[in-house]
Amino acid sequence: NLSNKIFSFSKWFPSYNLSFSVCQVTTLVNTSNKGPSSKKKGRSKKAHVLALSVEQATQNFLEKGEQIAKNSHDLKEELILAVEDVRKQGDSMRVASQEFADDPCSSVKRGTMVRAARALLSAVTRLLILADMADVMRLLAHLKIVEEALEAVKNATNEQDLANRFKEFGKEMVKLNYVAARRQQELKDPQCRDEMAAARGALKKNATMLYTASQAFLRHPDVAATRANRDYVFKQVQEAIGGISSAAQATSPSDEKHGHAGIGELAAALNEFDNKIILDPLTFSEARFRPSLEERLESIISGAALMADSSCTRDDRRERIVAECNAVRQALQDLLSEYMNNVKPKWGLYRVVSALCWVGLQGLVLRLGGHFGYIKGIMNEVSVAVAVVQLVISYYLHFLFPSSFFLFMASSLSLSLSLSLSLSLSLSLSLSLCQHL
Repeated sequence: NLSNKIFSFSKWFPSYNLSFSVCQVTTLVNTSNKGPSSKKKGRSKKAHVLALSVEQATQNFLEKGEQIAKNSHDLKEELILAVEDVRKQGDSMRVASQEFADDPCSSVKRGTMVRAARALLSAVTRLLILADMADVMRLLAHLKIVEEALEAVKNATNEQDLANRFKEFGKEMVKLNYVAARRQQELKDPQCRDEMAAARGALKKNATMLYTASQAFLRHPDVAATRANRDYVFKQVQEAIGGISSAAQATSPSDEKHGHAGIGELAAALNEFDNKIILDPLTFSEARFRPSLEERLESIISGAALMADSSCTRDDRRERIVAECNAVRQALQDLLSEYMNNVKPKWGLYRVVSALCWVGLQGLVLRLGGHFGYIKGIMNEVSVAVAVVQLVISYYLHFLFPSSFFLFMASSLSLSLSLSLSLSLSLSLSLSLCQHL
């Protein structure tokens, strides 16, 4: 139904997905080329109503397009020509749809209407693309004005001059924030939208410190620290402006280098760490395993710290991530201590398994980023349950296999039962989280 598509175009926004509309028009053309239908012929009772709705929708879209062309300072002539093309194709579509409504069984009139619909859709698409380009160019023009105002603030010679120039800079910042916020809402790529939000947040944060840093430098120009502080704030503001420009044009260099791989790499490192901590307690060597495990964990914690220090991370979540990083670090030290203290195999294995379960649960909380506060209580219950069941298992196995010859068999059986228990408890924890969600 082309009328619905054009009605939706009347509230235009950039990056509108036109593939569905093109597919419908193409399907309509392909259907018309298949020859006469085997179904019973008839006259559509709503054909003229649909033709009228197409005409009205086209008129509404033209009004929006004329308003965009009138308010645009960039690509004004191109927008006017695009609007006229839409009007021309709309008139052709109106005539073709009325003729087809009068004689819906005519394959010739049907083909004429389909070709007119495709031409109208192409004209609408071109107008939307030009309007989007004009919107981006308007944002880039605001960015250039802000950069010039920023340079004027940097070149201020006294405090009064600084106050006047910073006032102008503030006015331009308000205009830029309005245009950038509207562009952010219109972006369809989640990564570009997040980059735009992060750049706007960094610009707002550093702009508030710009006046203070510049004022301190003007008062103490001979102090190297004040100059370094001012230059740092200016650099941060410039990088934020560049981030807005890159996000608006979808040309961020971070997309090619990193993309969305950061979080995936951290999760993969956590999974690999889970496999590395499972060792044979009887052959454990502190000099061999402790440095590598600690280094691997510190690398993971460094990646989590970068996520915590991001400007997009809320304060409460940042605190939870830091707390869980410390908890995982302590759990690893406890596990290594259990490995080192494994001098009595019939008891040491059970303590090692308990420590392994605890490290695994702490890693699970770190993966979740501290989202759920009640996980701590569940983890405490799980650790107590594991310890109690392992104690009972070890007690009975000690009497079932008193001989040292069967000690390894008993330890292996206890270890298998403990791992099965930890697996079932992990499944219960996952089900509990799903129920909470």
